[in-house]
Parts: sequence; C-alpha cells; structure tokens
Amino acid sequence: MVSKPNLYLIGYRGSGKSTLAPQIASLLGFQCVDTDRLIEKQLGEPISDFFKRCGEAEFRRIESQTILRVANATDQVISLGGGAVLAPENRYLICQTGKVVWLRCSLDTLAARLNKDQSGAFGRPSLTGKGVVEEIQEVLQVREPIYQEMADWIVDTDAMDPHGLCEQIVRWWKVA
Repeated sequence: MVSKPNLYLIGYRGSGKSTLAPQIASLLGFQCVDTDRLIEKQLGEPISDFFKRCGEAEFRRIESQTILRVANATDQVISLGGGAVLAPENRYLICQTGKVVWLRCSLDTLAARLNKDQSGAFGRPSLTGKGVVEEIQEVLQVREPIYQEMADWIVDTDAMDPHGLCEQIVRWWKVA
C-alpha cells in the first residue's frame, strides 16, 4: 500500500479542526494528530497557562518543533493550532508534506463558538486582550491571507453539521 501525504486542517480557533480531525482520520484509516493536544501533553499544562507564563514567542517555538516532528510521518489528519501558519518555515513544511484544508467560518460563527467556550476547556488564550469579536477581526486580518495562500481546498463550516463536513472533506481527499 502506498502512503499518502498528510491532510492538514487549518483555520481560526473554533473553526472545527479538533472536532473534525478524528472523524476524518477514522473515515480515511489515518492517524489523527492534534498539535495543540501534543503540546499540552509535552508541557504538562494547558496552553493558556503556558502562554500567560512564557509568552507567545516561546509557545510558537515549541509549536514549530511539534510540527516538524509530526510532519515526518504520513497518513495523518493533522489539526493545527490557528496560529501555526504564522511562521514561514511551518508553512513551507506543511505544504511540502501534505494537502491543506482551510476550515473557514464567519465572524459571527466564530464569536458564538468562542463565547460558548469561555470555560477554557480547550485552553484558548486571548491573543490580543480584546473582546472576542474585536480579537477575531484583528487576528484574521493577518491570518486570512495566509490561510488563503496555503489552502488546497476551502470548506465553509458555518452551516454544515460535522458529519456532513467530514464526508465532504473525505470525498475531496479521495480525488485530490
């Protein structure tokens, strides 16, 4: 059997990467990798705690090391943290080792999902110290052009159910 490259899911936090990745991996018979979960396991603490204590630059350094480590394998669905695409070396490695699906969401959908998750269950640190809507707008101004440039395919996740999204992505993967 021939190994296939990795399938990377990119997008803003709350776009559905961590929810969809295990389902897509199961449908494809691939391994599921969530880089944020790997980092938390390595750190022994939630990303939000590490982020507050050590700052974004140190987190991004560890994130790049994690991406380098996981990119060396194949047949994986990899859920990347929303800012993983900021480093040029990460973008290059991701695009060289797999196909990229951007899970795109509207501002309203992202805000609703992130407001619902204020309990911090997924360790999502504030990136700007601003309100949710303002933060999303500011961060997406920088990230959307990068997501657009990297994406082999774009999936709008506002209205579809997770099962439907997974089936759509798997159909695309099989012909990509």
